Amino acid sequence: MTEHDAVVIGAGHNGLVAANYLADAGLSVVLVEGSPEIGGMSSTAAMIPAAPQHAINHCAVDPIMWRAGPPGQELGLEEFGLRWTQVDPPFAYLDPSGGSIAFWHDPARTAEEIKRFSAADARAFVEFAEFLDAFYSVLEVALHSDPGRKDPRTAIKMARRVFKNRKRMGEIGAFALGSGKESIAERFEHPMVRNAMHVCCGATMPSYFPGSNIQFFLLAAVHRIPCWRPIGGTQGIPDALAARLGKRGGEVRTGSLVREIVVSGHRAAGVVLDDGTELRAKRCVVATCDPRQLFCDLVPSGTFAPDIERKARAIPTNGFGWGQMKIDIALSGRVDLSRHERERSDDLDLRIPSHWIGTEGGVERAFGASTGGLMPDADDLVLYNSVPTGPDPSQAPDGQDTLYVLSCAVPFAPRDGWQTIKDTAAKATISKVSEFYGPIESIEIGRQVHTHEDIAVLRHVSGGCHPHVDQILSRSGPMRPAQGLGGYRTPLKGLFLAGSGAHPGGAVTGLPGYHGARAAIKG
Repeated sequence: MTEHDAVVIGAGHNGLVAANYLADAGLSVVLVEGSPEIGGMSSTAAMIPAAPQHAINHCAVDPIMWRAGPPGQELGLEEFGLRWTQVDPPFAYLDPSGGSIAFWHDPARTAEEIKRFSAADARAFVEFAEFLDAFYSVLEVALHSDPGRKDPRTAIKMARRVFKNRKRMGEIGAFALGSGKESIAERFEHPMVRNAMHVCCGATMPSYFPGSNIQFFLLAAVHRIPCWRPIGGTQGIPDALAARLGKRGGEVRTGSLVREIVVSGHRAAGVVLDDGTELRAKRCVVATCDPRQLFCDLVPSGTFAPDIERKARAIPTNGFGWGQMKIDIALSGRVDLSRHERERSDDLDLRIPSHWIGTEGGVERAFGASTGGLMPDADDLVLYNSVPTGPDPSQAPDGQDTLYVLSCAVPFAPRDGWQTIKDTAAKATISKVSEFYGPIESIEIGRQVHTHEDIAVLRHVSGGCHPHVDQILSRSGPMRPAQGLGGYRTPLKGLFLAGSGAHPGGAVTGLPGYHGARAAIKG
C-alpha cells in the first residue's frame, strides 16, 4: 500500500488537468488509468494495423474551446511540446447537390457564402451570429463556474453580462429552452442553408428536441475563438499535460483499472486496483470516470442514501435510444473533394475544415429510426467528418490522408444487435461518404469501426457515452449528472467529480478537470 495526498482516476485530458492543478497546489498526486496509454477520448495513435504511419484521432479532433479556458491559458503546455496549427474555416457544410457553405471564424465571410444562395438568409445569418454572441457571453460565465456552490464573484460577473445583454435576455431564455428546428424555421428559407443549420444543431441530439438550441454554442464559439488543432493529433494535449505533471512530481500509472473506492470514516480514503493494489489518499480522490460507474460500481453499496443511489442508477448514457458509430480510414492517397470545390467561387481546400453532412429531413428521420432500433437509410445519415491530414499533413505519409467519419445518429440497441449489423452499416456509410470524398475504397489501406458498444469496453465508459452523461438540458448545470449531485463535490467527503459527466460536460475543454481540482483543493 502506498499513500499520496490525492488519487486521480482517469488519464484523459480532464484527469491530467486535475492532476496538474493538484500538483501545483503542493499535493503529492498519483493518477491511475485503466487503459495501457494516456489520453482517453482525446488520444491519437496508429490504431489501424495495416497503416502504422497513419495517426488516428480516437474521438476528439477539434478542441476549439481548449485555448479559451484556464487550462489552455495557464498551464503553459507549449513548453512541454504542444504545437498548434490554425484552421479557418473550422467547418464546412457539404450538401448532397455539390454545393457547400464554409463557416468561417469571421461570420461576415460565412454570410458572403450564404449570399450565393439567398441574400435574405445571409442577412438573417449576420443577425443570428450577433444573437449567438450575446448568448455565448451570458453562457460563458456559467461554463466557468461551480454550479454546486454560490460564488459572489460569479454572481457579480453574471449580473454584468445580463445587464449588458438586458434587451436580449427574454430572447436568450426562450432560445435556451427551444429547439433548433424552431430557431431555423424562424430565420432561414433556402434548403441548403437550412440543411447546414440542422446538421450543425444535430450533433448530440436531434434538432427538433427541446433544448437542442444549446448545440449552436459550437457555432457561437467558432465566431469567438480561432480554431487551433494540435499538430500530430489531439494526443498532443494529454502528452504535454503528462510531461508537465511529471516535472511537478506527479505520477501516472497506466494499465491500472480501479476496482473500488476505499471508504473509511465516511470519507473517500483511496482506491483498490484490479490487481489488489491499494493506493491511499490523505486528502482526496478525484474521479474523471463516468458518474454512473463511479456511484454504482466503484463506491461500495450503501455508502450513499437510497435516493442518491436511485438517481445515480438513472443517470442517462445514450438514454434516448441513439448512439454513435465512428469509422476511421487510412488512405494511400488523398480524398477527392473536387465535386464540391468546383461549385465554389474561391480556391479553398475543403480538406482543411471539418465537415457537416446531412439534410433537414434526414436529421429527423435518422434520430427517429435510431430510437426505434433501426439503422437510418444512407441518405439520412447525420455526419460530422474530418480529414485530419488536411490542415496537418504530419498525421500520415506524404500525399496520403486519414478520414474521420462520425455518424451522430445510429441505434443504441439495434433490433438485430450490433454484431449482426455492424459490417453492413459501415459499408453503407462508406458508400455514402464516397459520394463526397471520391472512390475512397480504391485507396483504402485499412479501417477501424467503433460503435458506442466498443467505446464502452475500450474506454470503460457506461453505455459508451462520449460525454459520460447525455448532453441534454435536463442534465446541465446544477442538474449534471443528476439533481442533488450537481457540482464537483459528492455526498461522500473527499470524493470529487472532474470528468465530462460533471459540469459543463463533454468536449476537450479541461473545465471539469479544472473545476474538480479547485473544489478538491478547497476541500
